[in-house]
Amino acid sequence: MTLIQRIAIGAIAILSAAAGGAKVAMVPNEAAFFEGLNLSLKYMMVLGVVQIAAALLILLPKFRMVGAALAAMGFLISAVMIFKNGQTGFAAVSLIPVLLAGYVATLGKK
Repeated sequence: MTLIQRIAIGAIAILSAAAGGAKVAMVPNEAAFFEGLNLSLKYMMVLGVVQIAAALLILLPKFRMVGAALAAMGFLISAVMIFKNGQTGFAAVSLIPVLLAGYVATLGKK
């Protein structure tokens, strides 16, 4: 495994854990964002748990593909929500982790 691949794995794991942690911790900005879209905070909690689980799975070579797919799904859901909130520029930038998670998924058990 190359250094670039390891960095990609680490970056997606950290991003997914951080995004999920903010949701599970019910950070006020996250809660306000979900409430602004008329979404339940329970949904925020579920998405956060999935993102944290994805981060952990990415670190286990046997489950890396599943973890990366879950992370990509979480990032994509977040990007769509950001787009629905009218922040198209930020939503477009938020697609970068989706692509990076897709790349990590291709690494599989490497």
